[in-house]
Amino acid sequence: MTEGPRRLPLWAWGVPCALACLAAWSRLRGVSGPETLLTDAAVWGLSTLVLGGALHLALKQKWRLQLAGLLLTTLAWVTQVQDLSQRQAGAGPDILLVTLDTFRADHLGPNTPALNALVQEGAHFTNAVTTAPLTAPAHASMLTGKSTPEHGLTANGDALDVPTVVPQIAARGYSTAAFLSSKVLERGTGLNQGFGLYADVWTWRGRQGVFPVVSVLLGHGPGQRRGDHTVRQAQAWWRAQDGPRFAWVHLYDAHAPYAPPHEWQPDEDTQRELAAQARTTPAPEDTREWMQSLPERHSASQRALYAAEVAYVDHLVGQLLASVSPDTVVLVVADHGEGFGEHQDAFLHGANLYEPSLNVPFIVRWTGHVAPGPQAQLTSIEAIAGILAQASGATWDTPGLGAEPLSVLAFTPGQQSRSTMNPGPAASVAALRFQDSKLVQDEGEAQRGYRLSTDPKELFPLAPTWVDPAATQDLQRLLEHPPEPLGQDAVEQLKALGYFSH
Repeated sequence: MTEGPRRLPLWAWGVPCALACLAAWSRLRGVSGPETLLTDAAVWGLSTLVLGGALHLALKQKWRLQLAGLLLTTLAWVTQVQDLSQRQAGAGPDILLVTLDTFRADHLGPNTPALNALVQEGAHFTNAVTTAPLTAPAHASMLTGKSTPEHGLTANGDALDVPTVVPQIAARGYSTAAFLSSKVLERGTGLNQGFGLYADVWTWRGRQGVFPVVSVLLGHGPGQRRGDHTVRQAQAWWRAQDGPRFAWVHLYDAHAPYAPPHEWQPDEDTQRELAAQARTTPAPEDTREWMQSLPERHSASQRALYAAEVAYVDHLVGQLLASVSPDTVVLVVADHGEGFGEHQDAFLHGANLYEPSLNVPFIVRWTGHVAPGPQAQLTSIEAIAGILAQASGATWDTPGLGAEPLSVLAFTPGQQSRSTMNPGPAASVAALRFQDSKLVQDEGEAQRGYRLSTDPKELFPLAPTWVDPAATQDLQRLLEHPPEPLGQDAVEQLKALGYFSH
């Protein structure tokens, strides 16, 4: 009997290598941006070749074990070659939820043509407010229909205590996917419930790994990614689906630091003028005062860069809207706004509940169900969950359209961003927002009332005698029982994203 080969030839591993490329191409083409698909498929093939080489050396002359490893690897890749598209049998309308991070309501205007066009087609809730000036808690309210104390995700780094509406949407036959631009919304928050694809892992190029090994090989990347990568990935997924689709796309670009892409920067004349203004504004010698005065000394340049970011985000929204049919139910909402120096809240959020951080843009286009035009009634971002349920036909226990709340509870447990501009700790604050007034309670301070109808800039606090005493007691109790402190890992991750003092 002729003795078998002492070692399989290394080229034999080309078979599973080719199948790895094919499997990655098939599985990633519905979820990866077009500029990264080929590279990601090549990484899969290369990883298989590296595995083969390692087995080739480790097993040496044990050719039977080499052959068994080759066959098992080939079989594994054969079973993986399939389309990831979620073929569903539901009959509801397609739904697109676009959330704009750190987008002030007063920046809808000449700089936002895509959103302006959407306003003409749908309802624009001009008196909409968030439940927290923080990314994760606000999004949790959108997907649960509950306030921050009710759903338990009261701070970035926390996790949900309650279910979201998304599993109910998926049960109606929807393909579901979320495309995120900030690690603050990663699946550890519990916001991934019900999503068939939850794109919270990427590299600096915006790749999405379907398999864990892709994440290991390509890396998890920074804490945020540019919106164009997010949009292209969402568009690829949307095209790959047949059944009714629900996609959530989160755009983080308007969040500080304000660094719009080169082609969206202010023009050169504006930049020179802004730089001259910054140079001629005196800076104090004291280090702390120097840091605290940064926003004032660079206010014009930061406002211009923020406006450029807003214009870029609007451009991305326009690309998304062009990718969906006119009968798609579209919801565009911001999680919170941004301070521009009002009440010493300069280019940050999370430290107070004044209107620049609390008031958000909120637009709903649902042809035949929502009348276009401005809507002035008080509206909370909590209504998002109910609207999603109504549009998909899902059963949900929180109201959506047609429910006008008497008040909205907003709460932030002392988190703040831009620690280099405000190195001190932020106090917890709670507020009850009414149709045209507000009650605010800071930690250790007296309650303040504001009549927004006559004092829109909240400059003249009033004694809150017009508020039900029970409401004032609820706010006091909320601050007397703050949430549990975050774990060290969550704190370190948030520091890297600009939260807390270093």
